[in-house]
Amino acid sequence: MDASMMELELTSDYENAISQVGYGLFHYWLLLICGLGNANEAIAIICISFLLPAAECELKLTTPQKGWLTIIMFVGMMFGGYFGGAISDLYGRRNILVWCLLFNGFFIIIMSLSTTYHFLLAAILFVGIGLGSSVPIIWAYFTEFQPKAMRGTALCYLSSFWMIGNISVSILGRIIIPDSSSIKDLHSRWSLQGWRLFVALCSIPSFVVAFALLFLPKSPKFLMMEKKNGQALRVLKIIHSTNCGTKNKPFTLDLSNTESSTEPEMKKSVYYAMILMSRNTSRLLHFPFRNVFCAIVLIVFSLCFGYYGLWMWLPEIFKRMEHNLSNDVGICDLPSPSPITSFSKDDCTHSLDSEIFTEEIFVALFNIPGHLIAILFMDKVGRRLFLMTGMIFSGLSVFAVWLVTTKWSCLLLSSLFGMLTTLSHSALGVLGMEVFPTDLRGTACGVSQIAARLGAILGNLVFGQLVDSRCSVPVLMVATFLVLGGLFSQVMPDLTRMPLL
Repeated sequence: MDASMMELELTSDYENAISQVGYGLFHYWLLLICGLGNANEAIAIICISFLLPAAECELKLTTPQKGWLTIIMFVGMMFGGYFGGAISDLYGRRNILVWCLLFNGFFIIIMSLSTTYHFLLAAILFVGIGLGSSVPIIWAYFTEFQPKAMRGTALCYLSSFWMIGNISVSILGRIIIPDSSSIKDLHSRWSLQGWRLFVALCSIPSFVVAFALLFLPKSPKFLMMEKKNGQALRVLKIIHSTNCGTKNKPFTLDLSNTESSTEPEMKKSVYYAMILMSRNTSRLLHFPFRNVFCAIVLIVFSLCFGYYGLWMWLPEIFKRMEHNLSNDVGICDLPSPSPITSFSKDDCTHSLDSEIFTEEIFVALFNIPGHLIAILFMDKVGRRLFLMTGMIFSGLSVFAVWLVTTKWSCLLLSSLFGMLTTLSHSALGVLGMEVFPTDLRGTACGVSQIAARLGAILGNLVFGQLVDSRCSVPVLMVATFLVLGGLFSQVMPDLTRMPLL
């Protein structure tokens, strides 16, 4: 039997099996745990964005240094995303994910103990590695438990937890950081500022999810791909009994593939594991995956360049709007604050305006309409149409920045842009999981994470460098990338309600 026939048989067995186990309590519990894991990404990223102004005085951070601290996190996520996804394609999802989350949580705690800029820089790099490595595995692991009829909706629910994490960490920061007192050890340089407690608490989701995953089974789809059908059958029985109860009709299923109880020798060696990882990566650049892979990389880069280029600068725009006394001045004409190029202790204060956290909460709430639309219609309308519509219209909405002259009009633009980019992110997340087979799913997601982080870094840099001097240039670049990404989406196949590869 050739490889294509074996893959077709495996897909048929999996869809038949996953449809028989029902949909219920197990999947809701799985969504809660994986959703908290997805929220953990938002918590860590937003945590660092709050940490920088809060720790500015104690760690004597200049504006360029704060810029590098943001960039180094995305650099860590680039490397972590690739290696985490690629390793999970070789050794499975759950166990690798547990170690990635523990790694991430440990270095978040280390980050809270930082006493110097370079200490913090190294800690954030490792946090980024742990965080980036967990993202593709969470999505792949969750996807491989979903029946085709519910897959799009379930993944949109998973995506919405990013917003929940954003809101949660903003509320936590609002409670702990502003005007917090410090407890200082007179014999050391370390002091317990509010931001340290805040950062340490942000490590809790990583440990909670890692612990909860120990009570969840391994991916049945991955086990079947590894020809470990005995283990896959036991997992399916657990899902069935959790969803349907033990008093219902017994779960009976005969999986056709043969059982393999031994792990290939190549996977036991780090050297050969690296070879397998490079082979999997190379497969993405050859038929039949090349066109889809290149398209999704371009789309991910375009979306993240546009999203992080404009969206992450909205809080700064809010701040400038507040200090602007004229309502007739547009975004591109707002005066910019002077950057901090050297540290002055005399001008330093440990307090942080609580309005920053309130605005972040409101900005996160703007995503709710987009998530609701995606959840309700993703499996009805289709992924490709959602992706194309969201990206093209979000690109066109960027031109509205020239109409923004008040804080309220800026809030309206944020709401519209947030809703449209949320639709795009949700559709792209679903498509990214569906268009690649199980043995490449983590690797493909990891490589696309590299494109995502590059887009985020360049979007931040371009907007930050040009927003004051040549404002129209980054605005036009954001709009162009988003529209082009929407057009590229036509290359993607629409696998709505189709069997998972």
